[in-house]
Amino acid sequence: QEFIKPIVLVAHHSRLRPLCVSAFLLAFSGTLVMAVGGTYYNQSLGLLPYGTSQEFQEVQLLTMLPGQLLVLPGYALTAYLAKSGGTLKLMRQLIPVTSLLLLLGILLKLFPHLWFLPVVVIAESYTGLTNVPLMRLVAGVAPPGRTGEALSACGVSMQMAGFVGNLVVAGPGQTVVNWTRHHLKWRILWVYYPLCALIHLAAILPILGNPKGGRWGSVSGLAEEQAVTTVEVAIVANRWRRIAHDRSESRRKAGERATDSSDVDSTDNSSYSDTSTSSDICE
Repeated sequence: QEFIKPIVLVAHHSRLRPLCVSAFLLAFSGTLVMAVGGTYYNQSLGLLPYGTSQEFQEVQLLTMLPGQLLVLPGYALTAYLAKSGGTLKLMRQLIPVTSLLLLLGILLKLFPHLWFLPVVVIAESYTGLTNVPLMRLVAGVAPPGRTGEALSACGVSMQMAGFVGNLVVAGPGQTVVNWTRHHLKWRILWVYYPLCALIHLAAILPILGNPKGGRWGSVSGLAEEQAVTTVEVAIVANRWRRIAHDRSESRRKAGERATDSSDVDSTDNSSYSDTSTSSDICE
């Protein structure tokens, strides 16, 4: 039951659904590129099938360190832009830019040199910057007390994208690549890059416009959304102040009635006492 809760949350939440679809598409395109990247690099550099072990080690080193180190300033810059310019606006602008960065992988066919490989790797690493505004939006639109479920739902969609992407590469993708290499003498791994760029760009479609039956809210960072949210918060605050005032008045009046009742009871008891005393004296 706990495993199903995030899925049910996505199914019934109009703002969380498009974000999970975008997360799936972004993760799917990234998985495809990652799955074929190593083979594509070696193939483009002319190392297959006669490269030396030293050359393969150099390629492996260049595909790891540059991207891991130089992507750190990109995450810091993305966080700053999301805070200053709006999370949703940044994501809408960032997806087309990162899809163009994916296309740089094709240029390795034109510049098959080791010095150009880090450029391609760094560009691919920067495509992951879309996760910064994405996770911020997911956490912001989550219902109160269910932020963890919303984040886990987004994580599940990304993991499913990775699983499906690996199946595509290992199954029909590998079959097509082998057939074209043996029968047509073509090496078509470069086709993955424009294909993945299109899939990556398609991730912007679910977050264009407003979600079905509502708005994105102040988490989007858009000025109009923040203005509407401010007005709604002010209205709700005034409503709760009136409710609190009415409840306070009700408690005060109830207290006054209780005090009056106690005074009347004490007066009746005093009269009864005086009457009893008079009766005793007469006797």
